Amino acid sequence: MDISELTAYAGEKYHIGEVNRRKDLSGGQLSAKVSVLLHPVSGKWVALLVREWDEERGEEVQLCDLKCGHGALRRDSAPWLTSPFRMKGPDWVGIRFGADTRREEVFRLFDEAVAASRSWGCTVTLGSMLPAREADYKDTPLPPRGREDRAGTRSGGTEDDGKHKEPAAQTEPEMPRELRRIFDEARAALRTFALDSQLPTAAEAGYRDTPLQKAPEKLREMMRLYDHSAYSFQGACKNFYVQGKFMEDYEDDAPWNGELRLYFPCYHDLRLEQLRGYFTWRTALRRGEFRPISTSLAYIYVYELLNEIGAADAAASLRKLREFEVGYLDSGIGEADMRRNLRRWMLEKAVLSGLEPEIVREYADPETLRWDAALAALKEPKTRTDEEIFDALVTLGPAKFTSSLLFPLPEARRLFARAWRQAAAEHREEGKSLFTLCFGRRVSHRWYPLSNAVYYERQRPAAGTCELDECRRYTYGGAQWTEQCYQKVHFDKKRLEGLLHEAERQLRAYLKIGRALQERREEAWAAPYVRAVIEEDRRRKAEEARKKIVIDLGGLEKIRQDAMLTRDSLLTEEERAEPEERAAVPAPVPEEAPPLPAGNATLDLEPELMELLQLAAE
Repeated sequence: MDISELTAYAGEKYHIGEVNRRKDLSGGQLSAKVSVLLHPVSGKWVALLVREWDEERGEEVQLCDLKCGHGALRRDSAPWLTSPFRMKGPDWVGIRFGADTRREEVFRLFDEAVAASRSWGCTVTLGSMLPAREADYKDTPLPPRGREDRAGTRSGGTEDDGKHKEPAAQTEPEMPRELRRIFDEARAALRTFALDSQLPTAAEAGYRDTPLQKAPEKLREMMRLYDHSAYSFQGACKNFYVQGKFMEDYEDDAPWNGELRLYFPCYHDLRLEQLRGYFTWRTALRRGEFRPISTSLAYIYVYELLNEIGAADAAASLRKLREFEVGYLDSGIGEADMRRNLRRWMLEKAVLSGLEPEIVREYADPETLRWDAALAALKEPKTRTDEEIFDALVTLGPAKFTSSLLFPLPEARRLFARAWRQAAAEHREEGKSLFTLCFGRRVSHRWYPLSNAVYYERQRPAAGTCELDECRRYTYGGAQWTEQCYQKVHFDKKRLEGLLHEAERQLRAYLKIGRALQERREEAWAAPYVRAVIEEDRRRKAEEARKKIVIDLGGLEKIRQDAMLTRDSLLTEEERAEPEERAAVPAPVPEEAPPLPAGNATLDLEPELMELLQLAAE
């Protein structure tokens, strides 16, 4: 991934363009190309983009400082995610663009940065309402009380009777009529904005093209429920919940098919026709009619269900979210990126609601469950089949592993799995097992459920633990949530890749498939375990190659008797007529044959003898 993909995303989703800088942060001239991305509303810095030339490597290095908070480093400390390069403070993290930079994660962090830089509330500047000639107006001293000039104004000083009097207190200067009118209008506007709920509010200023008086009474009542004193994000979430519960059963029939792009969209952000268009779309959706609509408006429906607006309880909300995923996303109507957020929120909603782990797993992201299952299989390989271990190696191993010539061969898959089982049982370094060396230990970190959604927490959940699977656990202690899992930042992919490469090198030679691979010195630690697996497989094949037959020794006596009868039937008459002569010739004394074992036995016989026995049996 490179910077151009991030700037394209910022421009498409938020209409943000790069602003070039000519000086660095210390005031000096730039030695690299530096630009910033500004928040579309507040104008605050969201990202600092740096492109500089690396003389040693002969290529351009692309960096980015993103204002999404240091929490991103704890949640997903990938190699390309580091401390900021040029900015300072806990609000910034650094991103190094390269082949391993995950596009989806960068976009998600950028969304968080935009949300964190969002400004709440507004500023009213009275000075902007004054005319240009305001600067020419100057205070004019008023004459003392008791004296007026010819024009009827009072004049100052003491009266003619000579008695001394205290000077009168000065009053406000006379303001020009036009300036007074401007101030009166500004004061009336402020009164309307802050106090009079019967008149349009700040959000309703966008309804100028559609008179508010023509809106349904239910919508006008909803607008009056908005609390303008709640400037924080949590205040906006509360306003959304209050207005949403009030409009829970509302239906409308005024379609709107325009395009809208908002981050954290709420009812308060919509114009009247957009608001009515959303409720019209929601009315059809609740009847089972899934229609296309702007993604921002579709997110409002998801936020409603997360807040149990339009659902009896948490379980009903989750069922409706799953129905939305099937009817809206699986049908190809919505954007594909929405699924990632939806699956994350369904899991977090299920955990927050205290549902049973079996139910929580139904709403977890299948990719997360597959990842954890692979870790569990490699952690306890003795209790897993060869196929389960090989699938785990495919899941956690390098992507190029699936393109190996040995990948489709069942025999090779079995030997790969046994190589891991052998190495996992015997290999140790500094007291650590191979699994720990490759994937680290399960660690605990802060977990922020539904932090990137419009969600109003009405009450704190009960303290407890949710065991999602063998590798992931969520715990709430009454003050904060924690997640225990294996983090990718601690994975040593080179070690796992080294074992797989050495196994493939030896297996190619053993199975006589493909060209020979070069031996690597850093993978020598894995060679003995792979060699042991191959030697064991060679012995097994040799044992299976030896021909073995099972003979019923109890039937050998019958075979002898049948053989004697056959011999007597073959004697000629001459041989039978001279028994005396044949008796005179002493017959050789046969050697005593060893007793035959009883029952069944397995004999290793030469091929010729085996054929004779088979003929005799016939």
